Amino acid sequence: MSNVLRNQEVRVLTYNMYIRPPMITARGNDFKDERLSLILDEVVENYDIILCEELFGSFTSRRDNFIKECVLRGLPYSVVSHRPVCPLYPIDGGVAIISRYPIVKSHHLVYTRGIYSDGCAAKGILHVLLDLGFSKKLHVFVTHFQADYSSDPITNTSTRTARDIQIPEAFNFIEENIAHDRYPVIFGGDMNVDGKSAEYDVFMKKAKDFGFDFHDHLVDHLKYHPVTHCEVIDGVSVDDVITSKCKDQPNVRLDYIFGVSDNTERNVMGCNECVVRKFETHGAKFPFMSDHYAVEATLTIY
Repeated sequence: MSNVLRNQEVRVLTYNMYIRPPMITARGNDFKDERLSLILDEVVENYDIILCEELFGSFTSRRDNFIKECVLRGLPYSVVSHRPVCPLYPIDGGVAIISRYPIVKSHHLVYTRGIYSDGCAAKGILHVLLDLGFSKKLHVFVTHFQADYSSDPITNTSTRTARDIQIPEAFNFIEENIAHDRYPVIFGGDMNVDGKSAEYDVFMKKAKDFGFDFHDHLVDHLKYHPVTHCEVIDGVSVDDVITSKCKDQPNVRLDYIFGVSDNTERNVMGCNECVVRKFETHGAKFPFMSDHYAVEATLTIY
């Protein structure tokens, strides 16, 4: 078989699904079950790897049931974040990786505890090494960093400080888990860093300081940072049903899929396309399947 035929095309999605624990809502009803049902019926089968954020498993069977349904739709492999025994967190970190490909190994790190409501969740980073076949493997990482709760830079000083602690923890974790091979690497999730902000530039510089070169596939393809959360057009939010009021943080880009290079001569990976998927609904009581838009990347592993 020729090398061309052995090139592996992989469709990846990162999606903050906004499936928070029971009793937590933004506007009285988040329609969690209805939205998960739509994601299962209209989204899941189109992807080989799904990076999930805010897919919480604490005090509910929603996450477990969702993963079982993914198995029936051809994605039988998964890992999820769990709460550590010590220190104690009321809820898990909400991140998961669901895959069409077998998981060779997986690792999980819980970050230094966040602040405000984030301090209740065991936020962290997940890693899997996937077997794509034909001796090809892929490192996949997903995370969800500390969130901001205001547009005021002074108010956000404490949340950014928490994020500044978590980011090097993530980079160290990535470095440790990719150090002993040459497989390609992707890193995705809700970074809670606005692509249009100075913090994004600092984030990318920190990656370089660790010896990484992060390829922002969405910007590489679109040449700008698209909105992925709290879209506002002509002063009006596009979603006033499930999304928290956007006056504090309108039109932000928080969601990413990075290709990661380092000083190792890694197996070649290309990105054919990277786009935002809004996942609008038709005839539902809510306009979108989540309060975030998803990011989709089509990769080729050579």
